[in-house]
Amino acid sequence: MSSMGGGRGSHVAPGEELTLLMVGITAVGTVAGIVFSISTWHTVMDWLVAHHLLVTAGESPVVVLPAAEGVGLDAPRLVVIGAALVAAIAAIASAVRRRLVVAEEMEQL
Repeated sequence: MSSMGGGRGSHVAPGEELTLLMVGITAVGTVAGIVFSISTWHTVMDWLVAHHLLVTAGESPVVVLPAAEGVGLDAPRLVVIGAALVAAIAAIASAVRRRLVVAEEMEQL
């Protein structure tokens, strides 16, 4: 019998303890992030509308954001976001390609 009171199967290996600790910390961080984002969602939406990054329901957005009371993106803003995504993907692809070329050159040495 185990002195820990757990009986059979209560032994946790050190690697498992670390894994449980990491899962617990991640879970707490996730819950805290969700609570923070829910509590600040409308404040953020108001700020984005005030700075003309989003449009109100009266301006008939093409894409309406969830839980934002009709606030969303119109066509010009969608084009800008699309262009930013294409630029980000191109930059990432270029960095990956450059990294592969450098790795290939290092192998040849």
